[in-house]
Amino acid sequence: MTIVSDLFLTRGTERGRREITSLSKEVFNGRYTEELYTEYGHWLMYITDFFLPICDSDTGDLKILPFPGGVLDQPYMTMQVLKVIQAEYRKHLN
Repeated sequence: MTIVSDLFLTRGTERGRREITSLSKEVFNGRYTEELYTEYGHWLMYITDFFLPICDSDTGDLKILPFPGGVLDQPYMTMQVLKVIQAEYRKHLN
């Protein structure tokens, strides 16, 4: 998915990781910060539309892959974004 890789590459991997982490914490804790959503809202669909529908709510494990095919068929950068979200979700569970 070129949108993810373009965002990740143009914003820098570490900066993108920080943005996703901050937004994930807010979403998982049920908080709404308008500034955060305005600035980092482009990551929101990866939490609400990709990760939450396919993850096990008890463990954070992915029940299915986000796109058709096997693990090697998944877009690399999308999977990297989902790993960051998954790590934050697991922290939230504990």
